[in-house]
Amino acid sequence: MMSKLRISSILFLSAVLVVTSALAATPFQPPRRISGQILDLGVVHTVYMVPGMATLIEIPTAVTGIRLGNPDAVQYFRPDKPENEVTLVLKDSAAKPTNLIIRSNSRKYVFDIVPSKEIHQDTIEVIGSYGGASLEAGNAELLDSSDKRAERGPGGKK
Repeated sequence: MMSKLRISSILFLSAVLVVTSALAATPFQPPRRISGQILDLGVVHTVYMVPGMATLIEIPTAVTGIRLGNPDAVQYFRPDKPENEVTLVLKDSAAKPTNLIIRSNSRKYVFDIVPSKEIHQDTIEVIGSYGGASLEAGNAELLDSSDKRAERGPGGKK
C-alpha cells in the first residue's frame, strides 16, 4: 500500500508535468510591429530588431538619459524635438543581444534588444507605467522607529 506522502508526491509531479507541457505547447506570439504599452518599471522588456531597420521608442515624458550596453551593435538618436523619443538602429547582422536603459527623471525604462532576422518592432509607444525596482531584503532587518527615545538635553546627555 502506498503512503499518503508518496501519493501526494506523484500527484504533485503529475500536475507540474501537465502545466509544463501546456506552457511548452503554447506557440510564441511575436510582438506587434506597432504597439502602445503600459510598462511595469520593475521588469525588463524585450525589443526585437532586424538589422538596418529603425525602432522608435516613445515614452510619456522627456528623455533625460540613455545607456546602451553595446554601442557597437546599436546606434541611437534622440532628437531635440520631440524630447520623449529615442530611435534605434541595429547596425550589425551578427549582433548579440544587448540592453538599453532610458531615463526620464526618476523613472527608468529597461529593454533587452534582441537581434532577429524576421521579427521587428517599428514603434513602441509607452502610454503609461507603474511599479519600479523591487527591494531585495536579503539580510535586511526592519527596525521599529516608533519607540520613544529618552529625551536628551544639550550635548546628548540625559
